[in-house]
Amino acid sequence: MVSLAGSTRAQVPFKVAVAGGWTSLVEPSAVTDYWNGGFGLSVALHFRPAARLGVWTEVAYHRCDFDTEAFESAIADRFPDVNTSGNELYVLPVTAGVEYALTGWGNTRPYVSGGLGYYHFATNEAAASGPAAGQVQFPDPSDDAFGMSVGLGVRTLVTPAITLFIDASYHHAWASPDPIGLVPVRLGFRF
Repeated sequence: MVSLAGSTRAQVPFKVAVAGGWTSLVEPSAVTDYWNGGFGLSVALHFRPAARLGVWTEVAYHRCDFDTEAFESAIADRFPDVNTSGNELYVLPVTAGVEYALTGWGNTRPYVSGGLGYYHFATNEAAASGPAAGQVQFPDPSDDAFGMSVGLGVRTLVTPAITLFIDASYHHAWASPDPIGLVPVRLGFRF
């Protein structure tokens, strides 16, 4: 009798990754002056064609709160008694790229990644109240743009089927009129 238990274990060619963390806006000042960092969530599909090389595609969602205090200070000369709300920034990137493990051995491996993608920037409805509130012009970086990302991370096996990872990446989208940069720092699982 021949046992096939070891050889029939099917390796799943694709892995799903889910991650969450903090997103900071880093450029330009027209964006970073009025929006704070916020949370980010992502879902990705990974394929490993070689031991150290991975290919991925990812959809993410980032939300950054509007800094009403900074904006109200900036408009205080023209609109001294106006209060503002809303105008959160939402970023929806759809990216694809490669990941390369910096070591070929061990259960914990540092890696670098890079990718290209499409970035959708939008804000929700802004509101102003007070004298002459209808004349307040809110900043609005809403745009659709192509961009790129580069990142660095570490992954480690939790079980034979689940990998824990932490990474940080820089995303640069060529939005109009100024490119927008953001840095997500995430913790996630691949399974």
